[in-house]
Amino acid sequence: MAEQNEYLIAVGKGAIADLWAHHDKPDAFNPSKFSESDIKVFTRKSEDAACPEDIVKASFVLEGTSTNHVLALVLPWMSYRLEWDDLLSGAEVVQELTPSMKVVHHLTRKRMPLSARDSIDVVAIDARSDTVIAAARSVNLDSVPEVKDHVRTSQHLGGYVIKDLGEGKIQFEMYFHGDLKIGGISLVKSLIETIKPKIMVDLAKNLRKSIKKVPVLPADMESTLIYTDLVVEAN
Repeated sequence: MAEQNEYLIAVGKGAIADLWAHHDKPDAFNPSKFSESDIKVFTRKSEDAACPEDIVKASFVLEGTSTNHVLALVLPWMSYRLEWDDLLSGAEVVQELTPSMKVVHHLTRKRMPLSARDSIDVVAIDARSDTVIAAARSVNLDSVPEVKDHVRTSQHLGGYVIKDLGEGKIQFEMYFHGDLKIGGISLVKSLIETIKPKIMVDLAKNLRKSIKKVPVLPADMESTLIYTDLVVEAN
């Protein structure tokens, strides 16, 4: 068990490092035609042979909120995520590795042409200065069997970047780099590459609406202080 925990923690730390690296190199991403109004979508060619699909990023500003408010809305182990994320059908914490790192079993709904999916992900939180990130990477665990009528997928890297701009504004970035297990049908693969950015735009719209429409208890926002207390001044 100790060896497995060390492995899972290493996966989480690797996901954190990779998400910071993407955030720190915005020029490495190319603008996508799927941007909509002020929700900007970008793509980046993968440099990892294990996951050759493009990395997709969405960037936009949330208003009338705070870092802790947004964390309460987006973290998969908080109940609010299921109230606005219409793609997510379930999220169960399988194991807590550290106070800021958990193994989560995610389930997503069918969305044509994609069937329902599930994944087991290490979700890790990190922070620096005025920015907090939540990074996720999939792992295989024999203790969590594949759910019936779901396809087990692998998220090479996913997550959120939450940057406090002050005056109730948050610069929010959403990343996805994963193997959706489509198989070798080129037409379907091409279609999926257009679906991914559209899904991210829809999620961005839903998250924006949730700022006002999903009431978050003050105690739940306070519970996320453990993550913003990770903040240290950048060198």
